[in-house]
Amino acid sequence: MARRDDVIVIDGFEDAARILEKLGDDVRKRAYRKPLQLAGEPLKQDIEERAYKAPGGPTYPQKGHFADHIKISTSIRKGGDLLVKAGVEKGYAWANFVEYGPPREKSNMPRPFMRPAYESSKVREETRRVFGEALWDEIEKELMKLGIR
Repeated sequence: MARRDDVIVIDGFEDAARILEKLGDDVRKRAYRKPLQLAGEPLKQDIEERAYKAPGGPTYPQKGHFADHIKISTSIRKGGDLLVKAGVEKGYAWANFVEYGPPREKSNMPRPFMRPAYESSKVREETRRVFGEALWDEIEKELMKLGIR
C-alpha cells in the first residue's frame, strides 16, 4: 500500500482487478464502492481517537468537537488507483490550525492528528485487510448475479 500526501492508495489486488476488468465498468464500480468505504473506517477511527478535544467540552458547542465530524471519501482514478481519504467536514477549517499550528504564532503548537493516522502502518494494514475481505465478498455477489458462480 503506497501513501501519497493525505490519501491512502490501495494496491496489491491485481487478481481481483483482472476479474473485475473482464466483467465491465458498471460491475467494477459497484464491486469497489462498498469495500472502499469500509476500508476508510480504520483511518477514520484512528483520526477520531487522535483528534484534539478541548478540555471542558467543545469550543463551539453548537458544532461539537471536529473529531465528531470526520468523513471518508473514496475514488477510483482513471489509471485504476483506488484511493481512500478521510478529513474534517466543511465548516471546520480551524482543524488545519490544530493539525499544522496557526501561521506566525508560536504560542499554539501544532497537534497533528491526521498525518500520524495516515502514516500509521497499523492503519494501512487494517485498511488493506478490510478492503480485501470486502472486495472478495462483493466479487462473489457480482458473479452470482451474473450466474457465473
